[in-house]
Amino acid sequence: MKENSQFKLIICSVALLGLLVSSFASWSIYQSEKIGVIGYFQRDVDTVGATVSREIFTNLEALRTLGVLFHQGNIPSYESFTNEADKILARHTEITALEWVPRVPSQDKPAFLKKIRHNFPDYRILAVNRQGKLSPTEEMHEYYPVTYIAPLKGNQQALGFDLTSSPVRLAALTKTRDKAVPQVSESIQLIQDAEPFKAFVAFLPVYRGDPKSISKRRKLIQGFVLGAFHIGDIFDNAQIHSNNMIDLQMLDTTSSLYQDELYSKPAKQGGDIKRDLSYKYILADVWGRQWTIIAAPTQGYIDSHSCLLYTSDAADEEDSVD
Repeated sequence: MKENSQFKLIICSVALLGLLVSSFASWSIYQSEKIGVIGYFQRDVDTVGATVSREIFTNLEALRTLGVLFHQGNIPSYESFTNEADKILARHTEITALEWVPRVPSQDKPAFLKKIRHNFPDYRILAVNRQGKLSPTEEMHEYYPVTYIAPLKGNQQALGFDLTSSPVRLAALTKTRDKAVPQVSESIQLIQDAEPFKAFVAFLPVYRGDPKSISKRRKLIQGFVLGAFHIGDIFDNAQIHSNNMIDLQMLDTTSSLYQDELYSKPAKQGGDIKRDLSYKYILADVWGRQWTIIAAPTQGYIDSHSCLLYTSDAADEEDSVD
């Protein structure tokens, strides 16, 4: 009787041990599979991030090409500006507008208006009023109006707009002037847009000579070569072939106090979004701004890549047998 009880105990212990081994094996396989799927996902997001980064910086560098016209503070004619701008726009279709924004001291305003009205008879310096509409600007000690713009079609409303009337634009303008480095603004809505599309402007400062101090830069600033961009155009062009089962967001994370959503591309397929597997891709410095892509896979992405992982493992086993 005692031997029978011991035998049953041994049988139960073996069965329990087998169950534990089986459970551990299943857990190990699950963890291995999960790590493999996460690896696939993160590589996909890294590819997205690298593509978006390349698209952004390629377009920003186009401003430097245009800036060559303004070497050492030489101001080109409107015709020279538009000829070069048109060539750049033909190569970079994501750029909404290229502009020249000069510094106009108040005492130079009459002569400035007389000259610019040879090309644009109705030209006025405009500011955004309290109602959010454009109206003639008040008298100020200096202005930074949009003077050249290409393409003109679709961007006419921005012509004459004084950037100092916009706090966001003024902040970026001041920073790039004082630091003598290119600067990207926070997200804005472009003056020429009827719909509230997220956009930004990039500034390239132009000086007389090569001032080294802030005081001299403020004195010798000629103006800014400016690029206007719709964030969605850049992101969409970079993501033509992105996976529809990944949920994407791009945030401006420059400030420690808040994050500004610049763009989002919701997953179109795959069901539930697995936020617990979110992954960040931090772009290199975007001319003074910190932009971050946050991505999350859907359940469909996980399922499809689990199958892909299994198929890949099975293929490796067959190769080893051969």
